[in-house]
Amino acid sequence: MNVTRAPASQPNLITVIQHVIADALSSVHTAFPAQIDKYDYMTAKADVKPLINAIYPDGSVMEFPIIPNVPVVWPRTSLGSISFPLQRGDGCLIVCSERSIDDWLLLSEQHTPSDPRMFDLNDAIAIPGLYSFASQTKITGNDKFEIHYKDQQVTIDESGNIAIGGTSLQALMTSAYSTALTTYLSALQTLTKAIASLNPTTIAAALLVFNVLYPSGFVVPSNGETSKVKAQ
Repeated sequence: MNVTRAPASQPNLITVIQHVIADALSSVHTAFPAQIDKYDYMTAKADVKPLINAIYPDGSVMEFPIIPNVPVVWPRTSLGSISFPLQRGDGCLIVCSERSIDDWLLLSEQHTPSDPRMFDLNDAIAIPGLYSFASQTKITGNDKFEIHYKDQQVTIDESGNIAIGGTSLQALMTSAYSTALTTYLSALQTLTKAIASLNPTTIAAALLVFNVLYPSGFVVPSNGETSKVKAQ
């Protein structure tokens, strides 16, 4: 008896195109979480360990290797910068440049890359601070600016008051302080002009007025502290 076999199913054009696209995208890297493996503060380079594995169209999974010599991004301008200690295990976000950054890292100027690669792991950049929701934050509220380092913290609230560790400092320049200081400096300027006239009568009159207004010198209106500036 002759048995007719059904022809093996052939992938259609759409399926083939989807596989080709998926295969191409498997080598495109954009952004992913990682952690610091090693950091050199003098060069701002880090070795980083990707925390998400690669998944390929055939279903296979591969753990990414440690990426060496990744430039670390800190808030920075030509005049200043902010940085903090990085150690093994600290979280970061890896962003892969659209084009090769090898030449730019050396030249630091506009150029055409000599390597045509795109979205490659070799062009990774690390931005510290990315952690999962499972990691506990040290932030204490949403109504103030906070800086934390180990067990110490610095906070500035909406009124400008500063707290350092367990010590609170009043706002550096309140509206009342600014007004009082402006008035005081104006009176002091008047006294200075009188002294510059070298007229004893004018100087005596100006000293009398100034000392009536400020018998104890300049008093900070918010906390009553007195400066040592007093006309003698």
